Amino acid sequence: MHVLALLRHMDVGHHHTHQQRRQPQPQPRQLVQARPPQAIQQALRQLEGAGLHGLSMREIAKAVGVSHTAAYRHFADKQALLDAMAEQGFQALRQASREAVATAQGSPDRLLASGLAYVQFGRQHPRQLAHMFGAAARATAPAGRGGRSVQ
Repeated sequence: MHVLALLRHMDVGHHHTHQQRRQPQPQPRQLVQARPPQAIQQALRQLEGAGLHGLSMREIAKAVGVSHTAAYRHFADKQALLDAMAEQGFQALRQASREAVATAQGSPDRLLASGLAYVQFGRQHPRQLAHMFGAAARATAPAGRGGRSVQ
C-alpha cells in the first residue's frame, strides 16, 4: 500500500465493516514479490541506528542471510524498501492507536489515548516516525517540489 493510501486509511476510532473498506490496489513497486518482514525489520533497525543515510541494501541482505542481489527480488530498488518501511510504520502506529483507544471511555479519553500512543511510538521510533512523515510529505509534494527521491 502506498504511503498516501495508508494516511487515508488511518481511521482510528471509526469502525467500518469489511464490506465498506475498499481493497487497496497494488502499486507497481509492490508487484515484485512478497516482501520478507525480516528485511523490513532489519532496515528499521539500521534506520534507528545509523539514520536514513546509513541504510544499505547490501548490509540488510547480509543481516537476514541472503545475497545482496536477492534483496532486489523483494524490493525493486532502495526507494521501494523505504516505501515499505514507511508503510510498516503507519501500520504499527495505527495498531498502537487502535489498541490505546479500545480501552478508553468517551471521546476525550479516546483522543488522549490516541495522542499518547502517537507520542510513545515517536519516542520509541524517532527516526522511523520522521521517515514516515517525510515520505508522506514527498508523496504529496507538487511536482518539482520534493518529488520522490531516496535520501
